[in-house]
Amino acid sequence: MLNTEHNCQELTNLLQELKNLKPEFDLAYQEALISRDLTKLRELKVVLKDKVEKLEMKIDPHDIELRKKIAEKNFFDFVDIFSEGLALARKSRVYSDRGYSYTNRAGKVISSEVYNDARRFSEGLAGVTTSNYSKGWFFIDRAGQVINSEKYDNVRDFSEGLACVWRGSKWFYIDQNGNDVFKKRFDAANSFSNGLACVAIDHDHFYIDHTGKNAFLEKYDFVDNFHEDLARVGNFSEGANNMDYFFINRAGQAINQEKYIEANNFFEGLAAVKKYYSGGYKYSFIDSTGVEVIPAKYDYATRFFEGLARVKRNGKFYFIDHAGKEINSEGYDGASDFHEGLAAVKTNKKEEWFYINQIGQKISPTRYYYAGNFSEGVALVRKDNKNFLINKFGEEIGSDKYDGAESYGEGLYLVRKGYENKFYIDQRGRKIFDA
Repeated sequence: MLNTEHNCQELTNLLQELKNLKPEFDLAYQEALISRDLTKLRELKVVLKDKVEKLEMKIDPHDIELRKKIAEKNFFDFVDIFSEGLALARKSRVYSDRGYSYTNRAGKVISSEVYNDARRFSEGLAGVTTSNYSKGWFFIDRAGQVINSEKYDNVRDFSEGLACVWRGSKWFYIDQNGNDVFKKRFDAANSFSNGLACVAIDHDHFYIDHTGKNAFLEKYDFVDNFHEDLARVGNFSEGANNMDYFFINRAGQAINQEKYIEANNFFEGLAAVKKYYSGGYKYSFIDSTGVEVIPAKYDYATRFFEGLARVKRNGKFYFIDHAGKEINSEGYDGASDFHEGLAAVKTNKKEEWFYINQIGQKISPTRYYYAGNFSEGVALVRKDNKNFLINKFGEEIGSDKYDGAESYGEGLYLVRKGYENKFYIDQRGRKIFDA
């Protein structure tokens, strides 16, 4: 049994040590920017890396160790993350009970029923099916009990007390007792979010509220979910096949009179939009009132990530801040968005990617054929026809390299050695599950 009090004290001590290191690290970082002398920074990096690794040993945000033990105990191939205290577990080896089931954190399976396919629990319910053709879906509760006798061709997770389900080529909504709450059928339907859901009947797209009524009078040719209390909607131009996009607020009112040929959703208070200006089509950025705050001079633009947006002009990529200031004077031939303070870029037409920080500095001279986004301090890269993991200092994690690899999420990567040997590894390169 883990000594909880002792473990908590160790965590507290480690966190305090990291906190004490921060001012010293920040000072060394600033001095290195001015002097270009990285000696002190490298010394602190070694200390910091040691503290962080010790902290990671104490904290397992994805319950990977627990999931691995449960898999070994119950002969599961894979145990998913816990959702509302229960995890989806898969047994695909040659067992009579192969399929999906659910386990609690003690490793106890909640029901003897095994499913052909299954979803994570959401709001106390999970969609499952025993059909071999991914039809015949129904919902169970946390005890494994079926909520009603209805079967559906497809289901989505419960959100805000309702789930949209598919049957007979139409979508409709049910409550947690399985009741058809609106008695309406839709050709397209999304889950509820912040009181509204996007739906469509024939070619009319619109929003409904929790009573099933139209939230606004207007109907559109295109609707999207709300982001930062604003939604992107669109109508086809009269006599043309082009879509005119604009934004509405939660009262259904347009935030300005402009129409855009392309528009991204709002993130960090700004949205990239494209329209015709003198000289051609260009991207600019507008704020939540519809005012243009970053001028139209880009051939391409993405949403803001971590305070920076990726834009393109004259065939080169740049990163800009909320004021429109470019952080890199040298344009890149390729660039990804920033994740955890780092972005992959390249300066030639070849697939030679490297990482920069948010002031445009390289973290390592190493070039990669593929450079993935950082997640929880780790990125998947490919070099010399092999895949492996690196940390934020550009250092390789573990000694193994793989012929194929992809990020699975929740701290796991699906990797392959040879053609058939597939398995999952964690962010420290350890094998966790067979695939």
